[in-house]
Amino acid sequence: MIFRNHEQLMEQINNDLLPVMDKIGAKVQKKIKFHINEVVYKPYTEHVRKYERQGEDGGFIGSWIYDFSYSPTGNLILRVYSEPDLMTLDQERHIHGRPDIQEEGLIGQEFDRRENMDMLIAEGKGYDFEMSEDASTYIEGVDNWWTRPRDYFTPTLDELDMGELSGYTRSALKEFGFSIKGEF
Repeated sequence: MIFRNHEQLMEQINNDLLPVMDKIGAKVQKKIKFHINEVVYKPYTEHVRKYERQGEDGGFIGSWIYDFSYSPTGNLILRVYSEPDLMTLDQERHIHGRPDIQEEGLIGQEFDRRENMDMLIAEGKGYDFEMSEDASTYIEGVDNWWTRPRDYFTPTLDELDMGELSGYTRSALKEFGFSIKGEF
């Protein structure tokens, strides 16, 4: 194949790399979901009776996807992220939101938390309800487990940085016929 310009070469390279990036994206997505399950869901299984978990079908864990885009210079970019629209919103049942509360200054406000769920879970914070300095007293006499940080992302990044991402990349490149020389 003859390439007439840089753009044609980049397009072919990106086309060849798409299945590699797809494989890497799937593995990173799986790693994030593993840590969400371990850090966010498993420790709080006793609270499942208090709210209806949506899981892979409308829940936070099911909102994690990956896709591809191109940089202005034509480089292929893999992005793994939480897509808020994939989460169920049922404010009456407090699923990723809450009903409008008739309080001064809050009347008519929409309380859809889906766009901020990653931050709310990881940091254990709420942006639309009062928190005392001692978050454990938010509702007196109740275990306020949702106010505690549940950082699922740091262990994911740590494991990827310790060589797992390089391993995923090497494995995917070899699987799709690329020869690898040296370290990266």
